[in-house]
Amino acid sequence: MPSAVNGLSFSFSGPETALLRAIREKAASPAAIARAAEHCIAKTLEKVLRQAIARGYPKDVLLVGGVAANGYIRAHLKKRLEHPAVGAALAFASRLTPATTRTAWPCWGGWRIKTNISLKNK
Repeated sequence: MPSAVNGLSFSFSGPETALLRAIREKAASPAAIARAAEHCIAKTLEKVLRQAIARGYPKDVLLVGGVAANGYIRAHLKKRLEHPAVGAALAFASRLTPATTRTAWPCWGGWRIKTNISLKNK
């Protein structure tokens, strides 16, 4: 599954199209398609977080919301970003509420990275 990241911007339109085609054509089992979607999201978040860290954003990262609650995505991000070569320290919200699932933005200090491309100060 492709993962389109350009700096701190990303898009899931390509992966969505590929996943919908796989479902329509029954190209794989539903479980395999679901895992491909999870992996694409995990790789995309990994890439954008690596970019942010490389640009000097703090290595302490808080992730909240439904996507960040996914065990597969959490494990992938912890393995890849907490590696000594990267040195990030990830924290995940432990209690999800309807409010946190609607505001799932990775945060660095006083900055929030919205998935619609732009960096915004809080």
